[in-house]
Amino acid sequence: MDLENKFNDTEYNIQLKDMIVEINKLDDDVGLGRITQETANKTAASLIDDPRYNQVKLKKQIDERDHEILLRDKSRFNDTEYNIQLKDMIVEINKLNDDVELGRITQETANKTVASLIDDPRYNQVKLKKQIVEREHEILLRNERPPLPNCTASLTNSLLNPIGLSNTIYYYPYVGEMRVYSDGWGVGYAEAIKHEATTSDPDQYVRVAARVEGAGSYYADGYMFSYTSTQQPPSGNANVGVDFDWIGGCVFPDDCTIDFVLWELVEVGPLEYQWVKAGEDQDVVSLTGITSAIDDPSDASGSFSNYMDGNILLYCFALEVHTNASCIGSASSANFGFADITRTSRVKWNQGRIIY
Repeated sequence: MDLENKFNDTEYNIQLKDMIVEINKLDDDVGLGRITQETANKTAASLIDDPRYNQVKLKKQIDERDHEILLRDKSRFNDTEYNIQLKDMIVEINKLNDDVELGRITQETANKTVASLIDDPRYNQVKLKKQIVEREHEILLRNERPPLPNCTASLTNSLLNPIGLSNTIYYYPYVGEMRVYSDGWGVGYAEAIKHEATTSDPDQYVRVAARVEGAGSYYADGYMFSYTSTQQPPSGNANVGVDFDWIGGCVFPDDCTIDFVLWELVEVGPLEYQWVKAGEDQDVVSLTGITSAIDDPSDASGSFSNYMDGNILLYCFALEVHTNASCIGSASSANFGFADITRTSRVKWNQGRIIY
């Protein structure tokens, strides 16, 4: 059963919000003496099997399945054998390329042979490493949420500057938290750094890059989070956005994109909180094919309409930078940073904003 094909992230977040509302109502009913705690606990536990929350249950099943498979694959993996097999695979790929140049075989025959190598039993540890890296990345992407901030420290940095009377704009010029991840298999690299603001370099930015040569798959992701106040913004319909600049480039990447996501923090129990996606603007920047680097940063903005609820504990702007490069028999790269594109390349946070 292909669970992923049945999963819908948008519907999942809608259902998750509704489930949390229902759980909170049960807690309220207990506090008002309408039901017992035992009844509330039983009802809350049964919600995962309620058809209204089928996407919440589906995500739980996918996560449990992936963690189980990951543990099994890691128990079968042998790093020494993997490195031996990878060297042999590269030798075989290079020989096929030489045979094409010498006219012994056609490029089409070489391509078919190269593509089949990952399923060759001689390279079973290479395939296993590929599966481990890709599954870990899938779990990471599916479950990445903003960190729960130290409210005093993080919110002090999220300055609020209302401008005007008829058109109120709240600016968020600083990032509260940043995260970066990278991993891969094969011949290549993945690099990811986060730059916190300093006196000499006050900008906040991430650099992520992935490159593969010959055989492999590498990814690097960067996240920047900026939080609103617990008292602002007020309730109402608004345009939520983020402004940033970037320099990057790619050669036939699997992914080289920047997304903007708004998260809201809701209480699901005493001192227990859950981030729920409120909205997103996907592929604000999306590089495909062969994209040459440019010398100057490109300005970009992501935005969407959203109802801002003043009762929400916390909102979080998230700028998500994704790179992923993979190939067998050629080369691929995805880059929003590092010197092989340009010495100044990066994705730099300028500001988040809420406009009423």
